[in-house]
Amino acid sequence: MPISKPESNLNLKVVLTPFIAGKVDRQIINIYVNGKNIGKWTARNAGEYTIEIPQSSVTDPLLKISFEMPDATSPLAAKINNDPRNLGIAVQTIIISEKK
Repeated sequence: MPISKPESNLNLKVVLTPFIAGKVDRQIINIYVNGKNIGKWTARNAGEYTIEIPQSSVTDPLLKISFEMPDATSPLAAKINNDPRNLGIAVQTIIISEKK
């Protein structure tokens, strides 16, 4: 996502639903901005999750946000159906705003 250099830290707000099934009772979501880990969320329920992006992490006009979910699992492994894809979260919205 291209952005201009912010004057302060940024807020990242994500509305998401974690894939909870079988032995997985929550999703750990590691958050990276431009390759740097800025924190993590533990999602047990659908809802809004926020984290502050340090101004120092915005080193380029292109803001690369990545989510890593080490507990992602497949519906097949959870014995729900035959879908072999690993699922972690379903994202409804992402909002980035400058912290005031």
